Amino acid sequence: MIKRFIVFVVGMNVLAIGIILNTKSLLGVGSINTLPYALANILSVSLGTMTTMVYLVFIIIQLILLKRFDLQVIIQLPFSFIFGYLIDFYDLFFSYEPTAFYMQIVILIIAIVLTALGAFLMVLGDIVLNPADGLVHTIGKVTNKDFGFVKNIADLVFIVLTVVICLVTKGYILGIGIGTVVSAIFIGRFVALYQNIYNHLQESKI
Repeated sequence: MIKRFIVFVVGMNVLAIGIILNTKSLLGVGSINTLPYALANILSVSLGTMTTMVYLVFIIIQLILLKRFDLQVIIQLPFSFIFGYLIDFYDLFFSYEPTAFYMQIVILIIAIVLTALGAFLMVLGDIVLNPADGLVHTIGKVTNKDFGFVKNIADLVFIVLTVVICLVTKGYILGIGIGTVVSAIFIGRFVALYQNIYNHLQESKI
């Protein structure tokens, strides 16, 4: 249990760094982060604060869908506040924003690699689902739909919501770009790569 907890905490930190580097690339954030990123800019609050607020909404939606207080959902509350703090901490720590396109690409690649690694480590630690994945899991459970299918629909909904909110409030789109597309394509593949490497290492111990 202690080992799993350590792996999970390391994963949280790596994921937070990956998310921040994604924003620093200025090429567009990952689909799941488009909504908090846009709202943070529109409302002039920190990304960590808005991420926590969006996560709290996800938790409320889960409880409404389940029609009961589920412990696995409730423990997402402390995670939301801690993860929001980590995002703001690393946002202050990584202040560099590249202007050259090739450096933006480099930062984006590093962000994708770290985001996938963080997500993999958190799944491996298996302590608590982040509220975004928790919402997808709950919707899938209630509707009897596959997690991957619901995840794809959720990503699309987040992007559409972001576009609508940005156009209504700002007249232009925030946080969506080539980086959003590239992240959508490659983060899952890197997670699968890490899983294969982990499985290979586990088999080599036998």
